[in-house]
Amino acid sequence: MKLRIPAWLTNTYKEVMREIMDTKFSVAVHILILISESPPPINSDQIAMSVGTNASYVRKILALLKKAGIVHGHQGISGYSLLFAPQRLTLLQIYQAVMEQPKPHLLDVHQNPSDRCIVGQHIRTVLTGAVRLIQDYKMPLTLGNECAGIVEKVGRHITRFRPGDRVYSRLPISSLGAFAEYVVVPALAAARMPEGLDFVTAAAIPLTGLTAYQALTEELCAKPGQTLFIPGGSGSFGQMAVPIAKALGLRVIVSGNARAKGALLSAGADRYIVYTEENYWETLSGVDYIIDTLGEKEFDHELSVLKENGILLSLRGVPNGAFAQKNGFPLVKRLLFTLAGAKYDRKAKRQGKAYRFLFVRADGAQLEKITRIVEANHIVPKIDPREFDLSQINDALQLVAGGRINGKVIVRFP
Repeated sequence: MKLRIPAWLTNTYKEVMREIMDTKFSVAVHILILISESPPPINSDQIAMSVGTNASYVRKILALLKKAGIVHGHQGISGYSLLFAPQRLTLLQIYQAVMEQPKPHLLDVHQNPSDRCIVGQHIRTVLTGAVRLIQDYKMPLTLGNECAGIVEKVGRHITRFRPGDRVYSRLPISSLGAFAEYVVVPALAAARMPEGLDFVTAAAIPLTGLTAYQALTEELCAKPGQTLFIPGGSGSFGQMAVPIAKALGLRVIVSGNARAKGALLSAGADRYIVYTEENYWETLSGVDYIIDTLGEKEFDHELSVLKENGILLSLRGVPNGAFAQKNGFPLVKRLLFTLAGAKYDRKAKRQGKAYRFLFVRADGAQLEKITRIVEANHIVPKIDPREFDLSQINDALQLVAGGRINGKVIVRFP
């Protein structure tokens, strides 16, 4: 079947389809392209005729896509439509939805031959239940979402990676497990490590790097010459976000503690505001974009320095209805998030501004772009000098939760 590939899949479609030729996955991609480009709703018989397979097989795949919250089956008629804008879909989401036996498309990675792993803020949110509505984990659970190591084995459909490759990844939210010597990683979530970095330093990149990249290129659609403000950007996120934003041509302002000022200015920040010396809301105005790392308590101050039509994107605030819609959550969750974020949406709208929320996703194709930025700009994320062994994992998590760290925190395996 000859099919025009839409813009939302063009960048990675051909490369991935060369190495993942599983019929079910290929048909699922074609189904979603048809749904996205046809007047809704389109039924399974129409889809089967266009794809060139039987209707019962199409219905099985549609059931998996519906269960994953990607498509919606309309009541009373045999029809389907996308639950959210197609440009929000990734090949990894489609793959995870329909592949019941994904082993042929996985990498077995021996993580951190230096016998260390990364502890991050996301792990604390898992333990406290703060992400339960986004992803409800069943316990017991192996934690850890960033990893770097050497590929030991590859699935039979993988051609982009080979045993011996040095790779890194932000694991998909549905399959954590980086606090281990060996990690199974979906190939679509992995990328080769930047040249010149060791495994520990490389493992400090994926979460913050992808968060910054997705914030700037997808949520904000920031353009060269525009101004970005990162309040509370003196931590590990700011250390990655600043050079990535500068590589994309933005003017970057950061607020944070005094001890991080030199490092952030060296990383490319155009201005650094020490929060104990001046209040940013008294000195800033007309900012195009804000990436909030501080949460609800700073919302009013942040909104006040944003220009009309500007966007406040929160990493620590309250998810809203737009976030739930874009990520294809079920109806009940969409309603809950809409209610939770309504106050912030209203405040922003009254001033002619917009409020958004971001929860980073795994994406190997984007990680490859980040690798190129890291190599071109010689970015080296900071690692906190304090190390812990596995028996001290709670102490490491408490240190991260307290926020007084100088980079990513390391836990050493026995």
